[in-house]
Amino acid sequence: MKLMSEGKSMRRGAIVLTLLLMSALVSSAQPTQAGIACTPDTSITIQSVKMPPQAEKGNGGTCAARKGFGDRRAAAIVMSSSPAVASTFYRDALGRDAVGTMPPVANRTTKALPAPALLPADDLTAAFRASEVSAASYALHRALSGFRLNQVRSEFGDVVKPGPRDLTLMLRDLAVREDQLDGAEAELAERMLSRPTSDESGSFGYQATAVERVGCTTNVCVTWVEGTVDSPPTADANGDGTPDQIELTAGVFQQVWDAQVGALGYRAPEPDSAGPDSRLDVYVSDLGAEGTYGYCLPEPSSDTSDWSAAGHCGVDNDFSTAQFGSSGGPDALRVTAAHELFHAVQFAYDFLEDAWLMEGTAAWVEDVVFDEINDNYQYLETSALAIPHVPLDLASQEYGTAYGSWLFWRFVTEYFQEDLTQDPSIIRRVWERADGSPGAPDDYSLLAIDNVLRERGSSFRWAFADFTALNNFAGPWYEEGEGYVNEVGEPPFVGRLLSRSNPKMSQARRLDHLTSHNVWLRPGRGLLQTSKLGLAFDLPGTITGSEATVQIVYSSGSFGYRSVRLDSGGAGVTRVPFGRGRVVGVLVTLTNASRRVHSCFQQETPLSCSGYPRDDGRPYVMAARVYP
Repeated sequence: MKLMSEGKSMRRGAIVLTLLLMSALVSSAQPTQAGIACTPDTSITIQSVKMPPQAEKGNGGTCAARKGFGDRRAAAIVMSSSPAVASTFYRDALGRDAVGTMPPVANRTTKALPAPALLPADDLTAAFRASEVSAASYALHRALSGFRLNQVRSEFGDVVKPGPRDLTLMLRDLAVREDQLDGAEAELAERMLSRPTSDESGSFGYQATAVERVGCTTNVCVTWVEGTVDSPPTADANGDGTPDQIELTAGVFQQVWDAQVGALGYRAPEPDSAGPDSRLDVYVSDLGAEGTYGYCLPEPSSDTSDWSAAGHCGVDNDFSTAQFGSSGGPDALRVTAAHELFHAVQFAYDFLEDAWLMEGTAAWVEDVVFDEINDNYQYLETSALAIPHVPLDLASQEYGTAYGSWLFWRFVTEYFQEDLTQDPSIIRRVWERADGSPGAPDDYSLLAIDNVLRERGSSFRWAFADFTALNNFAGPWYEEGEGYVNEVGEPPFVGRLLSRSNPKMSQARRLDHLTSHNVWLRPGRGLLQTSKLGLAFDLPGTITGSEATVQIVYSSGSFGYRSVRLDSGGAGVTRVPFGRGRVVGVLVTLTNASRRVHSCFQQETPLSCSGYPRDDGRPYVMAARVYP
């Protein structure tokens, strides 16, 4: 169905909402101290530091408990900053602006290849979009940029330097397209994808004169060389003939294996048929020369019904501060091992999963295994905490959004807890749903998380709406929320002051899928302590994922939290306290929680299942009026 022009639809929405506010009788919800109370036209306000489950909008006046809130600290946060500016890079990354009309596709029925992951906005991507290079040639040169950036730039011009952990998905994309190449490109791909010890690896592997050494732990074998640029530092404190750096590397990888496969219960990486034996192989070389920490490379079988794969990994030989600056050192090795070994774990489920799930959960697990390091805080700048107007499932190399999605995975692990802890088993269950081995569910990322949350009496839609709202109060909500806020600052809000002389406002916004927009309203002059704020919403139909959440920040330091009841057409009204001296402000969060897509696994978009979103650009309109 074609949307009407933005100007007409939004102006009409604002008029309708103003009339609603003038005529609708909106009852005030009473404070709820325990349990769930729900009526057809009100929802719950919590005026205490404990946030019980909120009410979900039901049909026919019924309400179901939304599970997910535990016992959370709360504190008043006074927010005032400049409005968020919507970016266009999402459109640039997608390559088109489309609203789909086809029904969503749930499961893959054939072995379709995903879109090349982590598309940056550079000349190589431009050549790919202009059909000047094929997807296979694009994957080849993108992976090559992780080893020989200048060579790729000499051929294509402006090519983005890969991030220190981008090489895994670049090599994955090349591995699944290797058979589409021929001639010199096929030979180059073969060398790049070979293990460093292979004769075929050529200049991508160890030098022919290098002396190879191998040391193994219970589950991991580490290979290194002596006498070349790829050699680790020679320091050997215990004099056993194995360099200290190798002992540290092997010990860290075994520690990570014990945490991920042992304590967290993930499937072990699949045994391989190369290397010293069937244990996971880790190759040490001078990856830092090109700014790479490490990688894991899947080795898919010829069975096209099996999406699981074995693999091998590589890490830098010293993580020296000379190459990585303050980001180097032993902690860099630790979080790299946690991140990259988790990719090998992912390969045992589905090595072709969506990039935001693969990189997001790999960045998430760093903090689980090494809680004290917090290296993944660097990705908060590209998370919904800082850029809520960018789709959660967008995999953009230029902006790092695939890595920034780790915050969502952290959110859902804390979402069901009754104290300030987390339940990491939720993420394992997501990968069990995404499992692409024969006979497994083979859900794609958004379907997998929705199914897992439904198993727990919730849904992706509910969780995402709460995620977008509670990110605005990250400090008191997350276990490490104060650290998040220190990293990125308070979220930007669009602020409005409402008073007796200026009692009304309206706002229209178009939202893409899996994004949100905040409106911060403050009580001004002439209002009483008993003043109320009426809110009316004209959002897209609820089938498109529309959600509206209201949070009241009281001067006492407590919060009110309300999930606005919308009818199937997306209309809803509510009234909340707005007394001057009693309320610091009211935050309205508009959320597009749509996970509807079309053309799954038939396109080359950097989104879930490589499909096109059905609900981008939908108009969201709200209006507010003060009742003094």
